[in-house]
Amino acid sequence: MGVSRLAMDVEEIPLHDLVTEHLSERAKEIYSSSFHMVWIHTQGERVERQKIAHQVAWDRLKQEYTQPVRSPIQVDPGSFELKKK
Repeated sequence: MGVSRLAMDVEEIPLHDLVTEHLSERAKEIYSSSFHMVWIHTQGERVERQKIAHQVAWDRLKQEYTQPVRSPIQVDPGSFELKKK
């Protein structure tokens, strides 16, 4: 099986309805490219490959669209005292 056949197999896999209905165009592109890259580089049964590819693609979306939670900055109240001349 050559690379071109692998690429055809990947293109034949439709994105899940939840992906196509609830993601922006940019998110669909990220998901799709991640999914297809994993699909090409994994072996095994179709169902297992889909599960792995979906998980990796979804994790990639989470990385792209979630920001780390920042903790509030702790300020020393003494740093704002006026100094006497």
